[in-house]
Amino acid sequence: MTLTFILLKHLHVWCVVLSVMLFCVRLSWLRKQNELLKKRIVRILPHLIDNLMMISGIGMMLILHYHQYLPNWLALKLVLLGSYIMFGLLAMRKKQARLITSSLALLSVFTIVWLAINKPALSFLTF
Repeated sequence: MTLTFILLKHLHVWCVVLSVMLFCVRLSWLRKQNELLKKRIVRILPHLIDNLMMISGIGMMLILHYHQYLPNWLALKLVLLGSYIMFGLLAMRKKQARLITSSLALLSVFTIVWLAINKPALSFLTF
């Protein structure tokens, strides 16, 4: 493995950790109606972290030549990333469904992490 790949992987993992932690903190603040949610940095930081996470992920895909052949586990991770974004957005905006949507967002993330660690064949999926 190249040094570039290792640096991208570490950046990617740190962005995942920061993204989930910030999501949970923002949910807590939302529940308590904390004024910190209105701060500009709190509104911008999740977008910066998530974009950096996606850019580092794309960089790793290019280094590993996954742009030529996308494994099923990676395709599923991309679908789950979309569900994390969608459920996270709903959790932040819809009070009546917050418990369900935040739980589904976190379930999406935990599944993504499981897929990243185990990289199963998933032969039942054909993309």
